[in-house]
This record gives sequence, C-alpha cells and structure tokens, in this order.
Amino acid sequence: MNFSQKMSILGISCSIIIIAMYWAALNTALPTIQTEFSASISQLQWILNIFGISLASSIVLIGRLADNFGRKKIYTICLICAIIGFTGSGFSRNLLELTFYQAFIGLSAAGILPVSQAILSHIYPKNKRASALGLWAAIVGISLSLGPLYGGAILQFFSWSWLFFVNIPITVLALILVTVFMEETKNPDAQPIDLIGTVLLILTISSFIIAVLEGKNWSNKIIASLYIFSGLMLFILLLIEKKATAPILHPTLFKSKQFLLATTANSTVLFYVWGGFFLIPLYLENIHTYSVGIIGLTMLFVSLPLACCSIFIGKYYSRIGPKPLIISGFILLIISTCILITFTGETSYLVIAIALFLYGLGWGLTWSPTTTAAVSTLSLNEAGIASATFITFQEIGGNIGVAITGRIASMAPTLTTGFSHGAMVLLGVCTLGLIASLFIQNKITT
Repeated sequence: MNFSQKMSILGISCSIIIIAMYWAALNTALPTIQTEFSASISQLQWILNIFGISLASSIVLIGRLADNFGRKKIYTICLICAIIGFTGSGFSRNLLELTFYQAFIGLSAAGILPVSQAILSHIYPKNKRASALGLWAAIVGISLSLGPLYGGAILQFFSWSWLFFVNIPITVLALILVTVFMEETKNPDAQPIDLIGTVLLILTISSFIIAVLEGKNWSNKIIASLYIFSGLMLFILLLIEKKATAPILHPTLFKSKQFLLATTANSTVLFYVWGGFFLIPLYLENIHTYSVGIIGLTMLFVSLPLACCSIFIGKYYSRIGPKPLIISGFILLIISTCILITFTGETSYLVIAIALFLYGLGWGLTWSPTTTAAVSTLSLNEAGIASATFITFQEIGGNIGVAITGRIASMAPTLTTGFSHGAMVLLGVCTLGLIASLFIQNKITT
C-alpha cells in the first residue's frame, strides 16, 4: 500500500468518525437544545427525522451517482455538504434553521457511509477486502461508543454550538486528504439512476413521518390525508419498481424469506435504537436533572457493549451462525425494556446502568448478525442492491422509531409517564423482532 492510499484511508476514517460520533453526540445534546430553544418533544424529533429522512431517501441514489460519475467526486461533494451542515447548525438562531441544516448532514452521511465502503474495497487488494470492511465496522462501532462522552464533554464546558463547530476542522482535513490523495474510481457496470423511484420513496417516508409527528397539532382530515397519500405513494412505488431497470427498492429481494426476515428484525432494532436514544437523554436530564457530562458517561453503558460486540461478534457468528445471537440479543432488549418501563424519578443509578448495559449488549448481538444474514444469502450480483435496500429499510425503521416513540411520549401528562409509554412501544417492537428472528435460517457464512 503506497503513501497516497494510506492518506486516503486516513481521510475516509476521519469522515466516518465524525459522522458516527456526531449522531451519538447529537442525541446526548437534545435536552440542552430543548432548553436553549424552549422546544417541544415533537420539535426535537424533527432534528433527528430530517437527518434520517435525508439519509434514508438518498442513500441508494447517491451510491448510484458515485458508481456512475466517480466515487471521489461524490465523496468530496458529501464532505462539502457536511461542512455546510455543521457550519449552518452552529450559527443557527432558531430551531427551524437548526433543523434545516440537519438535511445537509443527512445527505453527507448518505454518501459517506456507503461510498466509503466501496472506496476501501477498491484500495485494499481482493484478498483483504474483508479486513477493509472489518476496519470500517470497527471505526463506526468505536465512534458510536465515544459519541455520548464526546458530546457530553463539549456541552459541559462550551455552548451547544460547539457540538457542530468542533466537527468542521476534522471534516476539512478529510476533504483535503480525499481531494489530494484519493484516486478516482467508477463502477464499469454501473446501473442507471431510478429518479422516479427516489422521488416516490421520499414522498412515502416524509408524508408518513409528518403525519406521525404532527398528529396532535393538525386537523384529523389533514393527518388522514397524509397517511392515505403515503400509502398511495408506496403502492405506486412498488408497481413502478417491478418494471424499473435499476429499481431503488428491488422487489425480487423480498422473495427471499431470509432477506425479508433479517431485514424486518434489523429494522425493529433500528426502531428501538433511535427511539431509545431519543427518549433516554431527555429522561436523564429532565427527571433526574443530570448534567450533560453525566448523561454522556451514562450513555456509555449502551455504547461500550455495542463496541465490544462489534469487535468479537464475527468469531462467534462463524461458529454458531446468526440465529442464536439474534434471538439472544432480542431477549436482552426485551429484558432491558421491561426495566425501562418501570423508570421513575426515584429509579437508582444502578438500575439505570443495568438497563442501559442490557440495551447495548442486545443491540450489539442483533446488529451485525441480522445484516450479514440478510445480505450473505444472496448472489454476488445481488449483494450491492441488497445492501442498499437493506440500509434504506434500516433508516426507515429508525425514523419511524423516533417519530412514534416521541409522539407517544408527548401525549402523556408527564415526561415520566410518557417515557414509560414510549418504552412500551419499544417492547412491542422488540417482540416483533424476536418473532421474526425465530424463523431466520441458521446459515453459517464465512
């Protein structure tokens, strides 16, 4: 590996670290942002959901653009979007501006996460591509684990704006390294871009989430119309995708029982993770009045088990297969949720720590095995399409998780009651994931 390739990998690593740490840190910072702007729970949800909608609806499109027009070119544009998003967010004077700039960060993440995998696969020789993707997964896992502490430390000593400003220098460094050292690559077999499918997917996701978020603020007729519109767009999307040359959501994938079950299980995990990461920091600050620094340290009980599982899970997957790991993970998530439901203002820190540790361990045991189980059963030619479709449904699950749990919590008379109600929703989703995992085939792949 030459010097330019090493510098390219460093640039990619910097950008992945920033995106992963930012997402985890942002959730920790939500109570501070709520106080700063006197925001409601539904307004806070929009910060995460705009990020998620931008990511979910554009990830396949950006991947196709990178394959067609050059991965370096698209990666560079995504880094510029990240710089615009961080700068605009830091200088935001109100919640609307802050929410608007999250779309830029979501778009950047939609390119940085999948395109970085493709670039690493190109840089590393064919016999070491598994190591390249292992490096990618390790960076993401460790960054997620450090995000809450990172965010808590910033907010403990500086204003909320610095949560965004501190990311700019590292993102600029990544941009310089990528621009100067990275070799341009394209996919010689790149597929055409499904613009109609992309638009329909955006309309389906956004109209559904708007209906959930604004259910108590808008009239019943408007909300019902949004749900009907979302369902209609989904119906048209599925019809069109059957005839599309390169569909954004490939219908044939859902003929694979293994892919469908593993995708369902993983989407429920994302529902749980996004919903939990949204509610828990709000509970810790508003009910227990913990400082942001303590909240950051407390959230490590979730992220550290996740990071450890990311490092060791591959070895056990190759020995016993995905099914025992996934089922064990969902059982731990269910136990964790049963504890979360009992949380009040009198809950001890030890009980909180145990619940969050089980949360992180369950997340770690389900995350990677469901991903591998979904994609590895398909042919090599289908792997790229399967991966993009799988990630799209991941993000849809996360978006809906924040929307529904936040909506349920905001309807309660108190935040303590709302937290318990939100946790009950998470319990139901975990149960659905467990049921799906019971029917997953225990195929061992290396």
